[in-house]
Amino acid sequence: MYETNLIKFASKEENNLFTSIHTYHDDVTHFARVDGHFQAPVKHVNVPAADNYGRMVLGLYLFTHYHLYLSFATMLRCHLSDSLASTRKAIDATLTAYKLHVDPATLQEYLDERGPYKFIARTIRRAREKDVSMFPLAPPLLELHGVCSRYGSHADVASFAHRVEVVPLNKDQAVVEHLMFQYPKDPDEFRYYIVSTMSAFVLMLEVFIDAIAKYTKDFDVGAWRDSTKKLIASTEKVRSALAQGGLQAKAEPEK
Repeated sequence: MYETNLIKFASKEENNLFTSIHTYHDDVTHFARVDGHFQAPVKHVNVPAADNYGRMVLGLYLFTHYHLYLSFATMLRCHLSDSLASTRKAIDATLTAYKLHVDPATLQEYLDERGPYKFIARTIRRAREKDVSMFPLAPPLLELHGVCSRYGSHADVASFAHRVEVVPLNKDQAVVEHLMFQYPKDPDEFRYYIVSTMSAFVLMLEVFIDAIAKYTKDFDVGAWRDSTKKLIASTEKVRSALAQGGLQAKAEPEK
């Protein structure tokens, strides 16, 4: 049986955070770009107090931005499953905003927590099964939603990846340790998870652009959209390289 306490846990958690920031400095710098794209329109947004649709969409956008921070910091603290659980919540919020944007007449159903919003990923998936032209930005988010559910949101056996370790005592005996911190020992694999988190959020950002744009003033939506597409491409380039074992892959600034 392992022994721990709150002070030891909190100390290790903060040590993980600052060690990760130092080790993955390039990715932390790239996070600032992703964060900047989320924050870019906010000070230009003006939603009338009586516009319930606008208030909900903006609320979902800010909720998703919050989970960008939570998912990324939780990953750096070496809590893999918890980071994925946070990312799934953000995907749920994004798909909800997507549905509201496409079908604003369903707002009351969202406010009443019923109908298509009870299981939003299923709703979007079924809509695309009937008409593949519906929700064209959704496919990668639906795939990520499934991954996050399996590895982060439920107690499936997959959620124990990098958490359970068998430690040999001698040639005949071993103990099974349940680790408080969950991360791959391979830095290449760990970096893949870090970059994949950012990749997920820039895909979410793209979904929000049209819904947020209608409430902006004195803001260049076209430039924001183009820059976001470049950010998606540069992030995905690094994620793909890491998937193939390219530890030195580095995101390039948008031009």
